[in-house]
Amino acid sequence: MKTIKKIVLFILVGFGALTLFGVVCGVITEVLPDEELSDGIVNELAPDLTESGVKDSITTVEHVPVLSFTKTFGGEKDDIAHSVQQTTDGGYIIAGYTASFGAGGRDTYLVKTDGEGNEEWYRTFGGEGYDEASSVQQTADGGYIIAGDTDSFGAGEFDFYLVKTDEEGNEEWFRTFGGEANDVAYAVQQTADGGYIIAGFTWSFGAGGDVYLVKTGN
Repeated sequence: MKTIKKIVLFILVGFGALTLFGVVCGVITEVLPDEELSDGIVNELAPDLTESGVKDSITTVEHVPVLSFTKTFGGEKDDIAHSVQQTTDGGYIIAGYTASFGAGGRDTYLVKTDGEGNEEWYRTFGGEGYDEASSVQQTADGGYIIAGDTDSFGAGEFDFYLVKTDEEGNEEWFRTFGGEANDVAYAVQQTADGGYIIAGFTWSFGAGGDVYLVKTGN
């Protein structure tokens, strides 16, 4: 039997002494039924947590977050999410990679949903090799900036891969950064001057396996 991994989007909300609102995006193998998402989980775990000295912080939660919805996206092969953010229209933007769609063995995968998690569109980016997104952020102009790694383009085995899109996910430009070895980006943020700051690791520069910080202009 072949196991296929799928992107899953969760929205979790809770109320009480500790109010929680969160978005979780990734790969799951099991989802608990709603009736299991209750204070009983805290009570069941409490004896073990007592020994670790963190029971008091757990018991301040009056209500465990309940599941609002789940959604899956992808095709017949592995499709994985690494980053998600709520967008200004109340929807969500998801980034990762897909082996089901695109030009190569693994392409950068960008999925936009509405506030209920329904897919509005998806886009793929990359070449004939492996291209993957680790981070996505909505930009000031309503578009998106994506950071990850590519071996389809660039100077080395894997290079930083920075992709800018418009608000509909259409590619406006891409850049690569790195040397002859592996350089992989894990996080990106737009900066106050309109440029971007990207963080990851490099085997091309430094002492070997070093933090790699790249700043771009606008």
